Amino acid sequence: MRLITKTMLFYIAVTLLLFAAGGFIFYNNLKNLVDEEVTESLFISKDRIVKYVKANDSLPSEQFLFRGKYSIVANNGKKELLRDTLLYDESEDEYLPYRLLQFPVKMGTIDKTVQVSLPLFEDDDLVETIWSILIIISLALIIVFLVSGNILSRRLWEPFFKTLRLIGNYQGASGTLLKSSKTGTKEFAQLNDAIEKMSEKIEANFNQLRSFTENASHELQTPLAAIRLETEQLMQNPDFSKTALESLHNVNQSATRLGKILESLLLLAKIGNNQFLVSEVDISQLLMEKMDAFSDRIQFKRLNIEKNIEQGVIVKSSPELASIALSNLLLNALRHNNQEGIIRIFLTRDFLKIENSGDPLPFASDQLFERFVRNIRKKESTGLGLALVKEIVNKNNWKIRYSFNDGMHIFTIVFQE
Repeated sequence: MRLITKTMLFYIAVTLLLFAAGGFIFYNNLKNLVDEEVTESLFISKDRIVKYVKANDSLPSEQFLFRGKYSIVANNGKKELLRDTLLYDESEDEYLPYRLLQFPVKMGTIDKTVQVSLPLFEDDDLVETIWSILIIISLALIIVFLVSGNILSRRLWEPFFKTLRLIGNYQGASGTLLKSSKTGTKEFAQLNDAIEKMSEKIEANFNQLRSFTENASHELQTPLAAIRLETEQLMQNPDFSKTALESLHNVNQSATRLGKILESLLLLAKIGNNQFLVSEVDISQLLMEKMDAFSDRIQFKRLNIEKNIEQGVIVKSSPELASIALSNLLLNALRHNNQEGIIRIFLTRDFLKIENSGDPLPFASDQLFERFVRNIRKKESTGLGLALVKEIVNKNNWKIRYSFNDGMHIFTIVFQE
């Protein structure tokens, strides 16, 4: 639910509560006012009747009163009495609430008791009338709130939504800072200023990290090459024992693996720096070349290859990055396949799908494309191959999906949807 909607609902709820309280207060005040007016009218009628009797020594006719009615009752010896009662109303054919005033009058030597009455408002009718008016006003206010709220949300909140869209389209470490449009609203201006400063810090921190990764990768390659060269030379020495040679071999393998990791990190840094030019790439031809390059490994593991490759599939990408992505996907399918397993390759203008048989993942599938997540049983794996594929796919605005069904690992790159 939008903030403006929550705000309007809050205001509407408060308004309805105030209307309910106001209706209750209005009802009581109106009832008291009407009751006082009825009482006052009764006493005015009393004064008129008393004056008439004194002047004429007789009671007036019923038409003498403009309002209400009066009657003569037996002299009960009571003095003045004011009370509420129910009297039958012929026009309404029901008993209605009345306020009644009894008072004595003297006509010569005869004492009479006169009873004057006026109808009161019925509570039910009064309540129904008041609440009907309040409901109509409340509905009108709700409609006004909703309409005006939508208009205000488009105008007053437009800078906020622009900033929101800007953040949604922002890709960290892209070299582009978040620059929001100017706004006259103080809170939105403060928000935009904080976001711009945040993007500057993100870019600065990422550039420092990227620079460190790139420099470290460059600087470490030379000593690693020296380690590999020295260990290879030492392994040629016939004077070393078998244990020493195995240790040297392990050192050499570790140095080789570390070199591959550094190469991958350097490549990731270059991708982040946008150091690769985009052009049209014939992915069909490139895929066939990669399969030929891995033919020895395919034969060594006696893998069964099933392929359906559409010719002339052209995509927008850096040729070098497309080559790396295909190499890593095919190498992954080879490395994690079973002996005499299956590899299926499907290529169309819309997607590339590579399937390979193999054991289930030893970790959660949502970690598959994260850096340094790997199968620890595969010592030659760096844990960066699929992370590189994911980075290249994102750079080309493609999509990559993974699933595992019936013993088959399925990787799908979608070029266009």
